[in-house]
Amino acid sequence: MPYDTGYMSLNTGRLAIAVNDACDVLDALSGNRLESFDIPGNPVGKHWGYTVIQKDRLIGSIQKETASRTTPGYQQIDSDYRNNQPLVTSEALFGISINEPKDQWVYQGGVLLNTSFTLSKDRVSFVESRSPSALADNGGRITLKDLMDGPVSLVTLSCETGRVLWRKPLPISILQSRNILYLQADGNRLIACGSHGNARNDTTYSVACFDHSSGSLHWEAFHEKGKPGQMFHGEQVHHPVIMKDLLITEPVIYELETGVPVASFQSNDPWVLDRPGHSCGTLSAGGDCLFFRATNPTVLDLSENLASGESSIKLSPSRTGCWINIIPAGGLVMIPEASAGCVCHFSLQTSMAFLPRR
Repeated sequence: MPYDTGYMSLNTGRLAIAVNDACDVLDALSGNRLESFDIPGNPVGKHWGYTVIQKDRLIGSIQKETASRTTPGYQQIDSDYRNNQPLVTSEALFGISINEPKDQWVYQGGVLLNTSFTLSKDRVSFVESRSPSALADNGGRITLKDLMDGPVSLVTLSCETGRVLWRKPLPISILQSRNILYLQADGNRLIACGSHGNARNDTTYSVACFDHSSGSLHWEAFHEKGKPGQMFHGEQVHHPVIMKDLLITEPVIYELETGVPVASFQSNDPWVLDRPGHSCGTLSAGGDCLFFRATNPTVLDLSENLASGESSIKLSPSRTGCWINIIPAGGLVMIPEASAGCVCHFSLQTSMAFLPRR
């Protein structure tokens, strides 16, 4: 999952699920199929990639049928824990009106990076490469080294019409990315985050914040992961989390508006998130709380921790999956079972749900 995009989307009581070259839209309560959509033009040998419902429009991407990782296996998982792995890409982006399927648009550009697709306020953004290495026939998976070997742009389209609203070159700091490159949006802020190795055999994360309406650069920052010699097993592909006015990019927390690191309650030094034990899963958040794996599932209340230095709380003596596996939603914290295929020494392989306690 760190190297691809999502193929399901839930919005306004409807669930969209893309499988191969089509996407079904279901009623979320009953499971009944409401509509089924094909990729525009029904291209041969192509699959539906990125999938999201935006109001009454379905946004998707077109990719090679060999692009996504669909076959599980130890060798695949082991290689994906390493560095400089190929990322899944798409060849085009499109929009379809759910109520009027003939109302469509297709954006055909260069090579579009699946991990960068993000949508906010009727705008969809992505990273586009036109490097010769990326444009060559590659099966749909490309390393960031090859993607960056030529013109690379940050592009934003109108979800309604597919019109290009703006196109900007990526900053040099983000062009250095070799392990991962993500985009995410909140309000009128668009965040790019990438990582690469350094001389200390640690992961360096680069962060850039843009104005989502114009593409102008607000601020840039970079930091080390802080685990020299451990540039593998997920440490190099952590996804940032936006919490209100904070951006958590392990192990640093930035002010979203300014890019200034949040200071420790004890001094003016930056506050650092230290996850002991295995930390191969990435963060999720809800309200004032961060959820993550620190050997075991853990909750950290930032409203208390940033002010007083209180420690985090272990939720259970189990382990979570290696991606986003702790889901705060509907007043609950849910951990669906995702560890049964792992060789870690955790015997509790069961789904759990937690209620808040005052």
